Amino acid sequence: MACCSEGGYATNRFQITVDSNFLCPVCAEVLKDPVQCRNQHYFCKSCIKKHLEKNAKSCPICVQDLSEETLAQPPRILTDYLNGLMISCDHSERGCTEVLPVSGLQAHVPECNYRPIVCTNEKCGQTFNQEDLTEHVINACEYRLVHCSDCEDEMIYKKFSKHACVLTKDLNKLELERSEIKNVLGEICNSQKEIVDSQKEMCNSQKEILNAVRDLVHDQRNIAISPIPQASSPNVIASVMVIGGKNAEGNLSSVEVLYPGSQTWKVLQSMQESRGSAASVLYGNDVIVTGGRSIESSSDTIERLSLVCKPLKWIPFLAELPLKICGHKVAVVNNCLYLVGGYAGGNSLNDAIYSILLHPPYTIELKCRMSQPICFHGLQAFKESLFIFAGSQNGNVDTTVNTVLSYNTVSDEKKEMQSLPFAICDVATVRWNDNVIIIGGTTNTSVSLNTVILYSVKENKHKMLASMKHARSSCAATIAGNKVIVMGGYDWFEKKSLNSVECFDLDHQVWEELPAMNEARSEATAVIYAGLF
Repeated sequence: MACCSEGGYATNRFQITVDSNFLCPVCAEVLKDPVQCRNQHYFCKSCIKKHLEKNAKSCPICVQDLSEETLAQPPRILTDYLNGLMISCDHSERGCTEVLPVSGLQAHVPECNYRPIVCTNEKCGQTFNQEDLTEHVINACEYRLVHCSDCEDEMIYKKFSKHACVLTKDLNKLELERSEIKNVLGEICNSQKEIVDSQKEMCNSQKEILNAVRDLVHDQRNIAISPIPQASSPNVIASVMVIGGKNAEGNLSSVEVLYPGSQTWKVLQSMQESRGSAASVLYGNDVIVTGGRSIESSSDTIERLSLVCKPLKWIPFLAELPLKICGHKVAVVNNCLYLVGGYAGGNSLNDAIYSILLHPPYTIELKCRMSQPICFHGLQAFKESLFIFAGSQNGNVDTTVNTVLSYNTVSDEKKEMQSLPFAICDVATVRWNDNVIIIGGTTNTSVSLNTVILYSVKENKHKMLASMKHARSSCAATIAGNKVIVMGGYDWFEKKSLNSVECFDLDHQVWEELPAMNEARSEATAVIYAGLF
């Protein structure tokens, strides 16, 4: 674990509330560089060493004999858990917004752009963030050395304004400005004469314009103007549909809809199959749901729900996926459904990107193969390009990655983009303008996250947004205007699926609770559509 000062880590630096079993009894903070006594009482290494130096050579908890030589390393499961906790940077109070695993602190803090650095110019002594130091030292510090190009002397900038060469230049400049002002005043006098002549011409022109206006008013009185009918606007409401998933009772076929106008959830007709870790898209007026875990195994079937046919009814789609799959993602580009990655169970994973034509003859084409298989990842489409975010390489959290890959569906070009700040899988993603918002997920130590990352595909960079109220792995998300709606998910700390729903206002950067779903569900999929009511 990273160790950079005495005592433990302050509890308010963590993204989740850390259990009291992982707090040091001496400093009451989260354990840093932990050690243990013979009876497995855990302490920060620096805290217990300081205690042993000032007090009796005994454990402050069990009072058994204890010395630096008898201190032991704790179990690996404890250090792995602590190393995986998400913590803010040591320099967060100076402006750093990085949130990373504890194990990454030791590498990040010495290189942090917000670490305090003292100005290197003699007699200055001011402290700045690392990223601001160069600008200060070279351009802003009053103790920086400057060179006079006239006399070749060097001096500190603080004295440069009173230097003889500078004062001489200032006097010469003032004299030049005085001469220019005199010339300008002469030109103004000449211009005033021209203005008087122009005013006479304008008076004559105004008389002509006035006569023309009178004629125009007379003509308009003879024109009958009929009112223009106004088109009525339908009451269009954005509705959020959450589909399938799983909970303690197994994989789900149920479907619920949230009508934001009434803020209530309504249960719709269930799908024909149970589907956990499925993927869905809205294509025209149809909701299309693909693959997922069924009762027995992964599925290669596709179901369709028409939003304009009443009553609403799920029916089989006329095409099937090229393989039985779950944990995949889909997107529509140029009337083709693109299937990316996925997990088929056991050692069977998908490293391919397929396209499926969404109208007859429903042609299936293998477009390309990625360098590694990927599943439980994020996917968003921008024009002709797909962007693939993080995920697992074998279906387990120990192979979670932080990579971002772009794929152009026309040129077949694949490109590695700027990586995410940490490895993550089981994420939800939504598209907002030229950005992708990456929500929640699971770390490589099975910790559910409440983090939110804004990734600009145009500028190829990312930043952290305000964290959710709840940690969520495998949640579902949609976006309506400037509101991100997040549903359900799984909490690995509580070991249960969630039915809670929360909404993020991108204008005000705040999270608010919405009414809970009727069923708790993780690994669900969701779409948003406009309905007429």
